[in-house]
Amino acid sequence: MSNCWTISPPAMKAILGMQAENFASATGFYSFCVLYALLLGSIQAANLGFACVSKEMTLGTADFLLTKPVSRARILTAKLLACLCIIAATNVVYNLVTVPLVLSFADSGALKTLALLNASLLFLQLIFFAAGFAVSAAAKKIKSVLPYSLGLVFMSFALSAFAVTSKEDKLRYLTPFQYFSAEHIMANGSYETRFAVLAAVLVCLGIAAAYLFFIKKQIRSR
Repeated sequence: MSNCWTISPPAMKAILGMQAENFASATGFYSFCVLYALLLGSIQAANLGFACVSKEMTLGTADFLLTKPVSRARILTAKLLACLCIIAATNVVYNLVTVPLVLSFADSGALKTLALLNASLLFLQLIFFAAGFAVSAAAKKIKSVLPYSLGLVFMSFALSAFAVTSKEDKLRYLTPFQYFSAEHIMANGSYETRFAVLAAVLVCLGIAAAYLFFIKKQIRSR
């Protein structure tokens, strides 16, 4: 491990959150591993967001759906709740697996840190879902949602890596991957208030924009 640690470039250590002091504890090692869960979870959430409304356009069922005696707001709310249920289920399963596993190697005092690290997954998923949700409601047609979700998430991840290596604090505002820093959680046992507030604002704006776009959107028959 020491040889590997010496050889690894400092920039790569920073991007991956590899700090020597963190590996001395179970939660510290987990804070490194959770990065990959955040990446995969973000892709899932973005994919749900982009597909939420655009799927009707792609399959040609949007005009049929809108002929029903149900308001557009109600239709969108049903779709939103369905996606939120999927995200919630993902987080429940993730916590049921990781919490007992990590706590079996850590002391009971690590529960708060572990809860904050795991909650980061939910908050990050909500941000990417809201972004995809808004784009899905605004776009005329998205043939394949996967390139969009992958592009959004990996672009954000690349910006996060650049923000870490350049040490520019302003760049952190551009990528959700920096809003719930595992390094800050491990050091302070809390989130950074400014980024937590920004995350909540972005989620609300994304969902509100989706409703605004969808209600005024012109749906063409196939």
